[in-house]
Amino acid sequence: LLQSIITSLIEIKYSDTYRIFLLNERVRMNSKLIGLSFEVFGKVQGVFFRASTVEKANSLSLKGWVRNTKRGTVEGEVEGESSKIEVMKRWLEKEGSPSSSIEKAEFKEYSDLKHQSNASFLKEKTK
Repeated sequence: LLQSIITSLIEIKYSDTYRIFLLNERVRMNSKLIGLSFEVFGKVQGVFFRASTVEKANSLSLKGWVRNTKRGTVEGEVEGESSKIEVMKRWLEKEGSPSSSIEKAEFKEYSDLKHQSNASFLKEKTK
């Protein structure tokens, strides 16, 4: 009887683990990799906007870069799973760094990616 109970518990655990694996695999397969270029306008320089962008992107496991422009904007590219890109897009558009004041953000999405081009998210020098 004890052997039967242990065998049943092992089968249930294996079954639940397998279900979780299948669910994670299904989510991964449905989350395509995309890229997004952006430019953010407003009070976005001198307010730790780039550093906050790097922090947010890293928290979402996104790759890419961000830099100040001579026009007084912040621009960059971000790559990753489409669902996480949407979170980042909303953050760039509505939230930003605590001291920033965003007037508008412009985005251009580019096609499905086979892999992410950068190893991390980089803060680059002004261009």
